[in-house]
Amino acid sequence: MRGLGRGVLSLTIATWLAAGIASANELTPARAATRVGEAASVCGVVSDASFRPNLRGEPTFLSFGGAYPDHAFNALVWGGHRAKFLPPPESYEGEVLCVSGRSASYRGKPQIVVDMPRQFSAPEPR
Repeated sequence: MRGLGRGVLSLTIATWLAAGIASANELTPARAATRVGEAASVCGVVSDASFRPNLRGEPTFLSFGGAYPDHAFNALVWGGHRAKFLPPPESYEGEVLCVSGRSASYRGKPQIVVDMPRQFSAPEPR
């Protein structure tokens, strides 16, 4: 039942986001580039998620607004922080999620590095 409820909630929130009804404090992935260098909360559907244990630092990438390399925004969890996340970060693929933190630019795309699970949350309904 938990999966069904989570799916319905995700669908409802995705509809709010698509209609532009997300909280004024939350950015869509497409607008994340307007807040690079600032604290931000970016909310949207995780389009693509992958854990890359063979890369230096064992990163997990969560892409929003399209799959890599055509994504609008990226959340990054370094391997040293993965143990803090249950379920693992890549399990959010296809889910609606907000990522909070200081936004930076990496290879021309906005990104937030996520160190703690509390940086992930559900969007605030209006």
